[in-house]
This record gives sequence, structure tokens and C-alpha cells, in this order.
Amino acid sequence: MKKKYLIIIILAVVAIIVALFFLLRKPKIYMEKKFKPTIEVVNGTNFDIDTTVLTIADKILNLDTVKIHIYYGTVTLEDDDGIIVNTFAQKNPFPHSYTIFIGKNVNKAQINRILSHEMVHVKQYETGQLIPLEDKKVKYKGKAIDLQQLEYKRRPFEIDAFNEQMKVHSMLNRIVYE
Repeated sequence: MKKKYLIIIILAVVAIIVALFFLLRKPKIYMEKKFKPTIEVVNGTNFDIDTTVLTIADKILNLDTVKIHIYYGTVTLEDDDGIIVNTFAQKNPFPHSYTIFIGKNVNKAQINRILSHEMVHVKQYETGQLIPLEDKKVKYKGKAIDLQQLEYKRRPFEIDAFNEQMKVHSMLNRIVYE
């Protein structure tokens, strides 16, 4: 009888140790933190996303010299799923400088997907595919687009960003958690 209880106690201790190992392990990327010094993140939110943005910029999109400012925003747009979000990226007047506005209503489950999408826009700006023009117009892949004349989900740079965000998000999860 004592032997049976001893085996149960040993199995319980092993189970607790295994559970603690998986619960307390940190994602791999957070332990490494080896990013290009020319990529900078200025985080004006309460979200703990600096390393996520650095990972996307450096390890996934292979950006070289960028400064990403992240702040809370109040502008609302409808995303591809018809969900109202107040998140967007914009090119700043300074070279290689961008601002990502994130709604305060965004939760932790959404944040990596949203950052993946917005960082694709940063890449579009950096490569010259997406160029802001005056009067709410942009040029995308050489074609002028009037943003007021084209629904959000029909804008070609948004369509491309939604398609690319899934790849970026998948790669982010693979890098962070493998």
C-alpha cells in the first residue's frame, strides 16, 4: 500500500515539474534579442510589443534601417473581415520613419496579427511599392489610387498586406516559439 502511494507521489512530482517547465519557459526570441542596431522601436503604448516589432522588421521582412513609432490611435477602419479596427501605419516625413497607431480596444490575441499586417505596409513603403501622395492618394506599384474612391478592402496594397500578414504571422510564431 505504501509503495502505491509512493509511486503516485513520484508521478505527481514529475507531472508538476513537466508542467512548470512548459509554463515557465520563455519564447526563444526573447532570450536571444540579436537585432540590427539600425532598427529602432519607440513604443508609446502599454503593449509589450517591442521585441515582436523588431523580430518582424529584422528577422522576417529583412528591413535594414527603420524607426517605428507605436502609439494609440482613434481612427477607425473596417478590416477584411468587416471588423472595425483603429490600427494603421503611416510614413513619417523623416526618411525610414513610420508610425503605427493601435486602438486601445485591441487585445493580446489580435496584436501579433495586427503588427504583422502593419509591418507589411512598412515594407511596402520601404521598398517604394507604396508611396503617399497629397489629397488622400497613394501610388502603389506605379498606379495612383484615390483612397476616397476605393473601399478599404478593395485597395490593392491592403489586399496584398492581408495576404502577406498570414505568412509573416506564421513565421513570427515559428521564430518566437520554436
